[in-house]
Amino acid sequence: MEKKFATVLRTWSNNADITKSVKRALEVGAGLVIIVVKDDDPMHFGCVEAWLEGQINANSGRIVILPMRFGYTWSNALNYAFDEIRRHNLVAAVKGESRFEFVLNVSNEVLYTREDVEAMLVEIQKDEKLAVVGTSFQGRKSGNPVELGKSYIHPRNTMMLVRFSAYQAIGGYSPRCDQLGGQEDLDWLIRLEQAGLRWSMLDRRIALLVGVNFDQPTKEKRELKAIVDIMSMNAEISFAFSKALQRLY
Repeated sequence: MEKKFATVLRTWSNNADITKSVKRALEVGAGLVIIVVKDDDPMHFGCVEAWLEGQINANSGRIVILPMRFGYTWSNALNYAFDEIRRHNLVAAVKGESRFEFVLNVSNEVLYTREDVEAMLVEIQKDEKLAVVGTSFQGRKSGNPVELGKSYIHPRNTMMLVRFSAYQAIGGYSPRCDQLGGQEDLDWLIRLEQAGLRWSMLDRRIALLVGVNFDQPTKEKRELKAIVDIMSMNAEISFAFSKALQRLY
C-alpha cells in the first residue's frame, strides 16, 4: 500500500497540530506526505519545518513541505500539491520507479485509521471509471457530537481519495470556488461526472474534530450558498447526480 497513495495536508504556519497529522498519514501508509503551508505570517516563518524536522529526518523522502506566502486558498493549495505529485511521478517514470496512483486529500482534524484508508483503496480499485471515494463524518466538539450539515453528503476534501489519472484528465480545482465560499470538491465532482467518470461514498463515519471557537453553522450556511451557486453554473448535470444532491434544497 505504501507505493499507491500520497497524502495532501493543508495548514497554517502557526498550527503545531500538523505534527500529529503527518504522524497519522505516515502510520496509515502514505508513500508521500505533502504539506502546503499558508506561510504569510512573519512570526511563524519556518515553524512547520522546525516542528517536523525529526519526522523528516526519520522518513527520508516521504515528507515534502510547500510554503505559500502569496495566493494561498484551499483550491490553490490543492493544485500546488497535485503539481508536486505530477512532478514526482514524472521523475519516477524516468527512473523506472513506481508512481503514485492515488491521492488522499485530508484535513488535520480528521481522526482516520489505516482500516479507513484500506477500505477506500479497495473501493476505488474496483472500477477504472471510479475517480473519487469519499466518506461520511461524525462531528465532535469538546468530546460531544456536533451536526456538520447537509454540505457533507458528497465526497469532500475533508477526506477524499482521488485517482491521480482523473486529475490529469480534467485538470485541477477551480479557484472560482474560493470566491464563492468553498465547495471546490463539489465543482470538481461535477466536472468528473461530465467527463463520464464516477464517485462513491463509503458508509464509514469518521470522527471530525470541530474547534471549540469554530462556528460550524456559519460555515455551513456559507457552503450551502456556494453549492447553489456552483450548481447554477453547471446546467449539464445528469439527473442521477442532481438526485444525489437534492436533499440540499
